[in-house]
This record gives sequence, structure tokens and C-alpha cells, in this order.
Amino acid sequence: MATFKVEGPDLKLDLGLLDIKQFKKLASQELSNTKDRLSDNIQQGKNADGKSLKKYSKSYRDAINKGYVRSSEGVHKASITVNLTVGGKMLKSRKIKELSNGAELIFTGTHGGGLDNEELANYNLLIRKGWHSLGKIDIKRIQKRVDAETKKIAAKLIKAK
Repeated sequence: MATFKVEGPDLKLDLGLLDIKQFKKLASQELSNTKDRLSDNIQQGKNADGKSLKKYSKSYRDAINKGYVRSSEGVHKASITVNLTVGGKMLKSRKIKELSNGAELIFTGTHGGGLDNEELANYNLLIRKGWHSLGKIDIKRIQKRVDAETKKIAAKLIKAK
């Protein structure tokens, strides 16, 4: 990491203390927290902000009840609660991917018959808004954590003489 220093008679600024690895770690941790919270919400049929997810269509519920929709665990019966876990493959495919400047929550693999889990997730996002996004509670939690980390770095970064 390059070191950049600015010095004056009353102020010393050491930008070498800025470490992108800290922010990448923070991003990964907060996405993991968000993923867990979203999973809990989805199991209750709620989106990121706690609103009910759009119901499965009648024909899809009928197909599930008749055993036409299967997963690796076998046949599932439809629930009145839309929780996107009839097969479970799409939600289980969510992974945190580190980026050069942070992290993102992605879908990996396929969903039977070659259907890409990311494509299936995008389709569900069109129909059921907000189930794979940051909720207001996540944004507040992340902002609070970023503010705290920024204050710690600023305290080290700027030293008045």
C-alpha cells in the first residue's frame, strides 16, 4: 500500500492508514447479516421491509399440491406463505462475492433444466419486489457501522500537534 502524508505546523494527515481491506471485510460481514435477515423474512413471506410477498399463482400452487414441483428433498406441498423455498435451490445458491472495492450478494449455479439461479432470481424480483434487496433496517445498520468505522479511521488518520 502506498503511503501519502501531508504535514503542516499543526496537522498531520497520514492517508497510508486507509485500508480498503477493512471496508471489504465490513461489506462482506454486513451482506452476510443482510442475507441472514432476508432469509428470516422470506421464510415468513415478507420482503426486505417486512411487506408481504406477492402470492404464488393459483396454477403454481395447484402444481405444487399435485406433486409436479419437486426439489432435491422430494415433493413439497404449497404453503399459503410465499417463501420462495419450494425447491430451495435458488435461495441456497446465494453467495457473497468479494469485489475490488467491496462485496455483493449473488446467485450461483443452475436451477434444474439448465435454468440459471440468477435468471430465476431476476424473474422473481420482477414479480415479488424487495425480497433480495437492502431494507430500511439494513441501510440504518450499515450506515451506523460505516460511521463508527470511519470515526475510528479518522481518529488515527488526523493527528493535531
